[in-house]
Amino acid sequence: MEELNTIDIEGNECRFQYVIEYGDVLNPHEVTFKVFSIPQDPMRWFSYRLNIIDDQTAKGEMMTTNSCAEFAKKGIPERIIEKAAEKLERNIISSPTIAQEGDYLVGPSYSVWLRLTEQNDSASLDEENHRFILLYQVVNN
Repeated sequence: MEELNTIDIEGNECRFQYVIEYGDVLNPHEVTFKVFSIPQDPMRWFSYRLNIIDDQTAKGEMMTTNSCAEFAKKGIPERIIEKAAEKLERNIISSPTIAQEGDYLVGPSYSVWLRLTEQNDSASLDEENHRFILLYQVVNN
């Protein structure tokens, strides 16, 4: 497991752990990031599921606290989107901000992406394509 550090709504630093689960034969392009509290309770997690579109892009499909209050308002969604870009080495796009063939960005996820654009200069709203994007950037230290 890897560590995920966030800042909650009150400005407190929070520590979590996460794992990455890759797709199977039925869903080879699916990747899920699961975030757990420390100490870990394997029955409680936050998850962010993505679909690999191509060599440059992954699309966020679903994020949920799984009805676990300890993951709410902890800053997890913004950090896990950034981790997804880093670990998958791809740009991350949201669902469309306006409905397209039954695919659309729900209100809470829209709010997550708005916060991310305020916190990260690599995140923006692509108004032409009606979706948010976090650009993956290779950083050489």
